[in-house]
Amino acid sequence: MDGVGERAHRSIFLLLVLIGTLLLAYAFARAYTLSFTHDESISYAIVAEHSTAKSTANHHPLNTRLMTWSYRSFGSREWALRLPNIVAFFLYLGFGLWLLRELAWPWMVFGFVLLFLNPFLLEFFSLARGYGLALSLSLGAVVFLRAAWRCSGVLRVMTLLLLSSLCASLADLGNYVWLNVHLPLLAVSLVVLTLRTARFRIPAALFLLGANGWFIHNLVRRIWSLKDAGELYFGGHDGFVKDTVGSLIESSLYGYAYGFDLPPIILDAIVAGLIVAVLSLAYVAWRERRLSFSLLLLLVLAQAVAISVLERQILGVLYPIHRTALYYVPLLALFLAYAFNESAPYLARTERMAGQGIVCLMVLAIGVHFVRTANLRYTFSWRYDAETRQVISEIEKRFTDTRAGGQINLGTNWQLWDAMNYYRTTLHYDWLNIPDRDGLNAAINNVIYCFPSDLKDDLTAYTVLHAYPESGTLLLLH
Repeated sequence: MDGVGERAHRSIFLLLVLIGTLLLAYAFARAYTLSFTHDESISYAIVAEHSTAKSTANHHPLNTRLMTWSYRSFGSREWALRLPNIVAFFLYLGFGLWLLRELAWPWMVFGFVLLFLNPFLLEFFSLARGYGLALSLSLGAVVFLRAAWRCSGVLRVMTLLLLSSLCASLADLGNYVWLNVHLPLLAVSLVVLTLRTARFRIPAALFLLGANGWFIHNLVRRIWSLKDAGELYFGGHDGFVKDTVGSLIESSLYGYAYGFDLPPIILDAIVAGLIVAVLSLAYVAWRERRLSFSLLLLLVLAQAVAISVLERQILGVLYPIHRTALYYVPLLALFLAYAFNESAPYLARTERMAGQGIVCLMVLAIGVHFVRTANLRYTFSWRYDAETRQVISEIEKRFTDTRAGGQINLGTNWQLWDAMNYYRTTLHYDWLNIPDRDGLNAAINNVIYCFPSDLKDDLTAYTVLHAYPESGTLLLLH
């Protein structure tokens, strides 16, 4: 790379750092402004020790522990409970930029938009759940794997691979489904250990396997107990492409259709990109007679897919979908960026220019989509909780004069109950009683908060006090 090229590369990287800083501010703004959601409220109930959900799949151990520390230090405000995931995005940003900094234009930018401008992935760094933590830590595991690949000597390589395994293990505790990434990373770590060390390979490999094996054994026992208890109910039945890939495309579109059937087009683009990347890498590997880091990323990605398929076919575990399949996004992003960056120099100038043009159009499209979906009002997964804070405020204003005379009963359904109860608890609204998770009994309620589909004949005595368009809910007054 000549002097001008180096300066341009440095300028582009600094621009990406600036954009990443703005994304960090955006993540914090969402954490501060978004109403608390259904699943977050379950996590809070565990933290506040008034829930039995710790024995369910809603309990993400690392997230619960970090939420507890933040809760004790900063209180029960939304931003305080979400703070661990905001910090996780800071780490995710640093890890991602470290991995991308060595790539040439436009592959560095291409990898950046795939890693950071997916609106569905980004929203989990603003929520008090374990997904953001797991995404950050698994990317950290890849960073240490990359560092191990670039050095030699058994001590240095082993230290870096153990750090990679530590990050992967912590990611598992962020969310158990990240075990599907941990296992491929462990397998590839053994490959790196074999190729990058000349002595003590077998003792080092046994130590690495032992260190991971004890943790994985205990984790699998925990996952199996959840399966036996019927807790692993969130997933797909039909196939990896239809369920896992299809749900990720749907979620990444964030509810925007753009007037035509986009998912099949995006699926075709992903398949075409993978085919081109794999064939290009095969040619480079044949020509150079060497194993590259891009091929290691391909090995991790392929194993992660195979594990999901085998779990379904052999163990009956459902295919990961939507948020439980998010770990595929950074793996795919890094593989494509690294593969195209490595194979581009071997293309003819015309082919290289055409490829760069296609990538620039994709970067522009993804950027425009991100800007369109950016908001401080709702999340994709729990949009029905978008206005819970406003609902509680409206109830408080409505019953300011009457609540002193006794309890105000609020009826709601199971989806809306947890977030409503979070606000009732944290705001110390002891005058507000929410009977149960399906309390739409018209005989006892002063006010009802529900979906239009919940309305029944016995609610004719109620009038609509407010309709909430973002969440699609109604507040009814007796």
